[in-house]
Amino acid sequence: MYFSTLIRGAGILAAYGYPVQDSIFEFTSALSTVGLSVGITAPGAPAGVLWAEMAAMFLGRLEFFAIVIGMIRLSGDVPALIRARVGERVSLASRRQN
Repeated sequence: MYFSTLIRGAGILAAYGYPVQDSIFEFTSALSTVGLSVGITAPGAPAGVLWAEMAAMFLGRLEFFAIVIGMIRLSGDVPALIRARVGERVSLASRRQN
């Protein structure tokens, strides 16, 4: 998962016209939250580059395992919450009719 994220992120940076080697270095640095840069990360960088690097920093800081477990739990909890809300609305509608 780490490697595929690295390849995709470096691909995004390379798609903006940066050299592949610099893109891999920059995205690896962001994903590892090291802080080293070859100059791609700058205030004037394109928004897509900055968003990709922010996502990498987020994933690298929280770790993939915690994010995957959180998404699994969220995917299980959201349908239950929706069913509970729908049940509340149905019971309110039936009370109004009586």
